[in-house]
Amino acid sequence: MISSSPLAKDTGAVLQRAPTHGVRLSFTLQTQNTRFNVERIESLDEVADYVNNVHNKYVVKFSITPSEYSRYLLEEREVMEATIVFSYGTERYVRKYRAYIPKDNEYSLGTHQSVEGVTSKNSQKLMIVSLELVDIEAVPLKLVKVEGGAYNDTGLAVLKSLIIRSADKISVHGDRAYDFLEIEDPNVEERGHVVIPTGTYLTALPNYINKTLGMYSSGIGFYCKRVIRNNRDDMGLFVYSLFNPYRYRENSRKLKIIIEPNEILVNASENTFIEGEKLSTIVTSPITSEGSKGSSSDFDEYGYIGAEPIKGLKDRPKTDGSTLSYKGNNNTAFTFKNKKGGENAPLISSLNKHTTAAEAMTEIASNVGERIAVKWPNSNPEMLRPDLAVSVLMVRNGRPITRPANLLFHHTVYQNNAKDDRYITTTILLLQVSNDYLE
Repeated sequence: MISSSPLAKDTGAVLQRAPTHGVRLSFTLQTQNTRFNVERIESLDEVADYVNNVHNKYVVKFSITPSEYSRYLLEEREVMEATIVFSYGTERYVRKYRAYIPKDNEYSLGTHQSVEGVTSKNSQKLMIVSLELVDIEAVPLKLVKVEGGAYNDTGLAVLKSLIIRSADKISVHGDRAYDFLEIEDPNVEERGHVVIPTGTYLTALPNYINKTLGMYSSGIGFYCKRVIRNNRDDMGLFVYSLFNPYRYRENSRKLKIIIEPNEILVNASENTFIEGEKLSTIVTSPITSEGSKGSSSDFDEYGYIGAEPIKGLKDRPKTDGSTLSYKGNNNTAFTFKNKKGGENAPLISSLNKHTTAAEAMTEIASNVGERIAVKWPNSNPEMLRPDLAVSVLMVRNGRPITRPANLLFHHTVYQNNAKDDRYITTTILLLQVSNDYLE
């Protein structure tokens, strides 16, 4: 069965070395006056949007009696803290969250789904309720303001200094909220002068620095996320280039995605192999696919012309396959390889005349390649993070090809399993896949 696939060698390597994956979850809810354990949750949704958000969002569903819901959740909804223990074999990770009742059903018992034929020990009917969760370390992040003032340095130096100073002031229950800071190496490193306005929020700072001093020509992302590092469950802050499928050549943290059309192989419980900082997994054929927003029939990539010079790129051409080239005349020009004739052709950004060069480049970078969504059954999303270097192995015209890619978004569902106490995990990955090939 495996030998008939053009991806047989890569698929077989993962299946032979992948351990059986399974996770157990336990859930506790703490209100101001009450603590109670939920016997078994129905499901847990985890959403990471590395483009539009700065932290994960979760929805947990569980059964509770109407009286418990009214007494403990509705009456004490302003102060609710949840604890979920994730157990992978002998490894246990205890994670805390702020819990919120969704606004659309905050005051009505009638909006909740009842569990037919199921009752609690005191013979009350049970109903399924939903709570929205946010990592407790992420709650204060949006409230923090940085120190305003004038700085003369590189974008990297200014941003790193201000993030560290601001993050050191954030604590949760008396402990430091964040364990580490990861900043992807910038491709713009020119020293310059910048004034940080008083009252600037920490979450808005990276984009402000990228627009003024420059760091990444493909846009900038800022995210707070928990990851497992060296068997430790750490909460980190990430700064990364936003629409960059080309980091695969430089980054040691790699995610290899094998798009296998054979559903039997994909659904195997042993479909993921982790070695150090490298993760290999088998996923299904794309469930959705979206081409570039520009003239994808004519060009692989897109360019920008504008009057404002791009900081750090002046008189320094940047070429890497079909990535950007640069002309440093009175105007700033970025051009990309023409798919049909091999000639270069620029494309003016669709943004208005007040757009900065950094904003225009971000828009253009977001249109590179195609976006595909793939399904990862029996997933293990613990190693997913916004700065992963992704490669996608797929079959085109009967032969295997590998393309560099970028992880934009992922949604994992932990679903109650009727067979045993382990939860079934399924992850949807949204990828930006370049039209280049990796050798």
